[in-house]
Amino acid sequence: MKLVYWIQLSGLAHVGLLTAGGMMMWVTGFEASRATLRPFHRQLFAVYAGFVGGMLAAFALVCLFMAPELADGSRMSRAVCGAIAVFHGARLGVQFLVFDVREFLTNGWLRLGYHLTTLTFTALTLLFAGLAVGTRGS
Repeated sequence: MKLVYWIQLSGLAHVGLLTAGGMMMWVTGFEASRATLRPFHRQLFAVYAGFVGGMLAAFALVCLFMAPELADGSRMSRAVCGAIAVFHGARLGVQFLVFDVREFLTNGWLRLGYHLTTLTFTALTLLFAGLAVGTRGS
């Protein structure tokens, strides 16, 4: 499969992660917990969620509509791919070193979703790290 298609597929994966993030808010009962926070903390979490969601949406759009440019190996494409790899790699680091989601993985579907998002973040990190360092396929 051509590299451009893998990048476009990653755009769809970003849309999937954005959707999973929205579902996570529902599954974890985040809104009820958020309501108990002080106003500044509610605003802070809203900004964080908006920032992460905005970045995922931006990555999706860039991957879907600028895949040939991301695959061309230019310094700019390597820089953008490196930034995407760092974003997803940092997310994986937080997942394994900070988050403890065990209390929310209450059934097989939730465990499957968790593992699929982990696999997706890992694949995106590897794909974009490879693009950043110059690995090119056909």
